[in-house]
Amino acid sequence: MSSLEIAERTGKEHAHVMRDIRSTLRALKLLNKASEVASSFAGYYVASNGKRNPCFNLPKRECLILVSGYSVELRAAIIDRWAELEAQQAPRIPTHVEALRLAAEAIERAQQEEGQKLIAQARVAELEPVAAVALPNFR
Repeated sequence: MSSLEIAERTGKEHAHVMRDIRSTLRALKLLNKASEVASSFAGYYVASNGKRNPCFNLPKRECLILVSGYSVELRAAIIDRWAELEAQQAPRIPTHVEALRLAAEAIERAQQEEGQKLIAQARVAELEPVAAVALPNFR
């Protein structure tokens, strides 16, 4: 989750979230005092004025560590957002009833396709004698 989204979801200023992230990453020894670029989470975003500004893109663990120092309401907002993000990524497993319905539909489609093949084969068989007369080199 980006520091921009964390700021938006928590109602905090982005600069304050950036400060908090730097402090958290330093405490975790993932960022040294000299350079925030040392963090693999550092990034940039393009502001509405076209300027490139720094931001952080935190994985879930570091994001939750960061917001664990925030209020319960702010933690809840971030945890709810992570649940949304994970739900978007996770494949949805159908219920038992849905799985049965999907299987029945697949069987029906296969039967229809097989039926269409049989009809086509029957038509070819009907036309073969006519084609043999009209086109001696048919087969």
